[in-house]
Amino acid sequence: GPFTLFAPTDEAFNNLGSENVTALLNDVTALTTTLLYHIASGRVLSSVFRPGTIATLQGERIGLTFTDGAFFLDNDTAFLDVDAAASNGVIHVIDTVLIPPVLLAPPQTASPSTPPPPPVPNVTMPNINMTTVNMTSADPTIIDVAMEFTPGEFNTLIGFIQRAGLADTLNGIEPLTLFAPTDAAFQRLGGATVSSLLGSVDLLREFLLYHVVAGTVLEANLAPGMLQTMQGDDISISTLGGGDELVLNGEAGLEQADIAASNGVIHMIDEVLIPPSLLTPSPTSAPSVPLVSLLDTAVGRGDFSTLLGIVQSTNLTELLIGSELVTIFAPTDAAFSQLGDTISSLPLREVMLYHMVSGDVPSRLLFPGGRVRTLQGENITVNVVDRGVTLNDGVGFVDFDILASNGIIHIIDNVLIPPSVAAP
Repeated sequence: GPFTLFAPTDEAFNNLGSENVTALLNDVTALTTTLLYHIASGRVLSSVFRPGTIATLQGERIGLTFTDGAFFLDNDTAFLDVDAAASNGVIHVIDTVLIPPVLLAPPQTASPSTPPPPPVPNVTMPNINMTTVNMTSADPTIIDVAMEFTPGEFNTLIGFIQRAGLADTLNGIEPLTLFAPTDAAFQRLGGATVSSLLGSVDLLREFLLYHVVAGTVLEANLAPGMLQTMQGDDISISTLGGGDELVLNGEAGLEQADIAASNGVIHMIDEVLIPPSLLTPSPTSAPSVPLVSLLDTAVGRGDFSTLLGIVQSTNLTELLIGSELVTIFAPTDAAFSQLGDTISSLPLREVMLYHMVSGDVPSRLLFPGGRVRTLQGENITVNVVDRGVTLNDGVGFVDFDILASNGIIHIIDNVLIPPSVAAP
């Protein structure tokens, strides 16, 4: 698993008619075909329903339509309840038994020269272990599944894959896992970023390979930690608010997991993943002169008079000259001047501690959607917009990864205000 079960009620089976129910019970093949037509791979929550089709374990696809403000399966089957959670999937209760199209097709009439088919043996009902349902090499590949998925869901991704020349990779026999952003996710990425990707095939290829992992990694095997991609950088996996919901790089959630293909699996995600190496420049060579403390480094830059004055007046100098590693997001004098007279009303020690983080935090570890715990106790959020990485509500970087003997300085263009201070 996990799986999604579209579960007809007892009344739905009664409406099917006793003769039809008896016929199914007496025909193991037809019964198995019908039951598997009610099961989809992965957790398909109602929140990701889109008009289109849903692939079933039986092999055919259920139609999903939206009429008069409600979704229906195969045109007229209504939902009585949705998203009933189970340990290995989700259940949607429906009011009608779904009949696979293959069972609705008229029987083929044999030609006079064709011998009658052999009788179907009377076999016992197989014990179907849903966790071992596998697809054969004749089944669709990752590319095929993505192209046949709900219309409008992966159009941008498929176009990018074809442009980057990666279709053969995702059509191959080696098992792969694709974290597939939706079209809506690409729209949120912004036109400028998309244009820059389309302008370089090499960049686009590297960007896409960051969404691909070697091997079949099911949702059940995703755990907090790091997952290496075929691009080389790692994806960070964590849980949202300490719960069970997984997020990638602190931001991207799984909209639908474990979409099976013959050569791997697809996880639909709601945000685009940005390789850390594309967010930051390559590290420079080691400095030829000895590193000095954060305090001396800031003094040497010549643009932190206000910051240094606040550090001294709030008795925080020891943090910038001590042996403990500290990362400081350092507003310039121009950034402080934007505060105007309001600076005098701020709790300056608290504000300054909100700009400091324990340990070395280079820019390559600032993942989109991530949160950085400050010495003040509250978090700084990391975002990505068209112009690059920003902090909180649009605070940008002037320079970053300035090394000191006891930490790192990132220069920023505005002052960060703790949420508790900013709140009215």
